[in-house]
Order: sequence, then C-alpha cells, then structure tokens
Amino acid sequence: MLQFALKYWKAIDKMTEDRSKELQKYELSDEEWEIAEQLRDILKIFNDTTLYFSRDTPSLPMVIPAMDIINEHLTDESLDAHYQPCIRAAIGLAKKTLNHYYSKTDQSSVYRIAMVLHSSHKLQYFKRAGWEQEWIDTAETVIRDEFKARTHTVVLELSPPRQMSSSPRYVSTSSCAINFIFSRIYPACTQKPSLNMFDNLLKHNASKAQPDRDEITRYLDTETEDVDDALVWWYARRK
Repeated sequence: MLQFALKYWKAIDKMTEDRSKELQKYELSDEEWEIAEQLRDILKIFNDTTLYFSRDTPSLPMVIPAMDIINEHLTDESLDAHYQPCIRAAIGLAKKTLNHYYSKTDQSSVYRIAMVLHSSHKLQYFKRAGWEQEWIDTAETVIRDEFKARTHTVVLELSPPRQMSSSPRYVSTSSCAINFIFSRIYPACTQKPSLNMFDNLLKHNASKAQPDRDEITRYLDTETEDVDDALVWWYARRK
C-alpha cells in the first residue's frame, strides 16, 4: 500500500486537494509524505521476510540468520539521523519485539540442530556472526547430545510384520542417527533411494578417511559448502 501510494503520490495529492470531492482531510503534508517514504524503506525487510517464510520450501535453518539480518538492519537504521524521530522510535520498539522472539529460539534445540546440520552453516555461522564462545559450545553440545542419544541403540524390524521373531535385532550406527535427526526436522528426506547408479555416485566417492572419529565430528571438521537446499545435500549423502 505504501509503495503504491508513493508511486502515485502526485495523483493522490491532486485528488485530495480537490475541495469538491471533500477529501482534504486525507491530504498529506510534505513531512507526512517523507515519513511514508521512510516507513516504506524500513518495512521492506519485513515484507521480504514474510514472503520468504511463506514459501513451501523448508526454512528452519534460516530462522536465526534471518533474525540476525533484521536485527543488524534495525540497528543501523536506528542510528541513522536522517530518519524522523517517530520512525526511529518505531525502530526501537521493533528491535525490542525482535529480541523477545529471538530469545524464544533458546527454548527449543531444533533451531540450532537445523543450523548445524545445514552444510552452509555448521558452527561457522555462529563464529562469523560473533556469538560468544559459550553459546557456540552450547550449540555444539546440543547436536552432539542428540547424536549420541540416537546412536545409542537403533532398533530395526527386519522380519515381515506377521513373522516377527521374539528377539528384535539391534544395530548401533551413527549414520542412522544422522538420518533420524534430520528426518525429524525435514521429513522430506525420507524418500526412496534412486535406482540410477549415477544418482548414488557421489556417496560412493565420499571420503572414508579418519574412521576413528564419529560421523558428527567428521562432519563438523569439514569446511562449509555453498548449498542452497540442505535436503538435496543430505539426500545425496544418505546411507
């Protein structure tokens, strides 16, 4: 609405100044048009955020980075003296609200797990963003604890439903844990494997070095990658 009004401000001004239409009470002063323009610029990031998170694609790993971007944007704008006092006051209130909801991410480990399991982020994002080392250590502890919990014992029902043995077979495997954790966050990962040998070529060529370390350690020690879709990345490396 603001974008439309500013695009056609001359026509709106002409229409509201016409006494015969009795619209003068809606006429904006030059200062009010300036405020509208500044408000449009400030609100653009919120419009972009709303449209991004309204998509059908998974966006959980982007929650914290998006909040960081918004916070940085609001901080910079709040210090910009060219904005009207009322706009800067509104920015202060917006930052307060953002911080309130940012703190809510600490109540669920799923946000940090999703970020660490995104190969573009891992723990490097937190370091680049200037998080305190204690917070980074907490994020690593969260993913390691979840990993250990899921690798402790994985029960696989290998017999047909009506011919189940009295003693289920137990398999302990780190790859099952990774797949389980990620499938809980991104259910779309649980697709059937492709029968095309070239679709699985990448995983067969994957490095098998350093077998003495668990899978999560090897994953965290590797460099981040430029990945748009974490689901595709993990699906290509499934076991």
